[in-house]
Amino acid sequence: GFDVGTVGRLCHAGETFPIPFESVLVQHRIVGARPGRGKGMQLVLAILCSSREGGIARAQMTYIIKTMAGTEHIRRALLDWYDTHRRDLPWRAGPGEASDPYKVWLSEIMLQQTTVATVGSYFGEFMARWPDVTALAKADLDDVLVAWQGLGYYARARNLHKCARVVADTHGGRFPDTVEGLLELPGIGPYTARVIAAIAFDRAAMPVDGNIERVTARLFNIETPLPQGKADIAAKAETFTGDHRPGDFAQAMMDLGATVCTPKSPKCLLCPLADSCEARKKGSPERLPARAPGCWAAHAL
Repeated sequence: GFDVGTVGRLCHAGETFPIPFESVLVQHRIVGARPGRGKGMQLVLAILCSSREGGIARAQMTYIIKTMAGTEHIRRALLDWYDTHRRDLPWRAGPGEASDPYKVWLSEIMLQQTTVATVGSYFGEFMARWPDVTALAKADLDDVLVAWQGLGYYARARNLHKCARVVADTHGGRFPDTVEGLLELPGIGPYTARVIAAIAFDRAAMPVDGNIERVTARLFNIETPLPQGKADIAAKAETFTGDHRPGDFAQAMMDLGATVCTPKSPKCLLCPLADSCEARKKGSPERLPARAPGCWAAHAL
């Protein structure tokens, strides 16, 4: 169902709302409340509309309600599609299984600037030699660098080893389970922290890789060229963040971009979100995301 956090993210993403959403929640002591459909949500909307801090116009509230309904429809449709069409990847947990944080982290570091097809064999070799973070932490750095040969960007391998040691020595072999905690580890930036938090720990975080960027740009018909358009795309992607299967939803967006909503010749007839896609309604989804001259695309398929 809908929650207060979702309303707040939509308020910020809409860019036309006249009051700070959080201040209304604090004023009315409903921070952390999670109203569902019906009376709970009606109460929140009534509070927002009657706020003495300026209120929100009826048209703006209509925008919020419609956007929330559309977002929820997209989440349900995509998760249903993912349950049938998910890719079988060696680091991905099976349906109903808990994700292994070590596998998620290792694969994400390998996938930086590298394709899924390339990473597969390297991931298998690393898991065979160093099946957990403690084993990798004990490995000789030179051995790790040799095993990394062919993936390029060797700073990633050095940070991988350094991170393994920090997790083993400082965190007892357990990865932090929040975005903030993950960001403190070597070699982990905002995207990687979000994707690990969502997939490994089911935290409500929305990573934005090349696939998710493309899907979001087309869903909302965001025409601002990259790189300038990245902020708009990230803000819209953030509206999909939710507590229900956040890791699966992130992976579903990635899979959709990799297999259906592809850079060229997207398979719109097979897309579970075709009826919600604004770019498709315009007749040319493949033109998005637009790119400024000299901006090249990296497609991690």
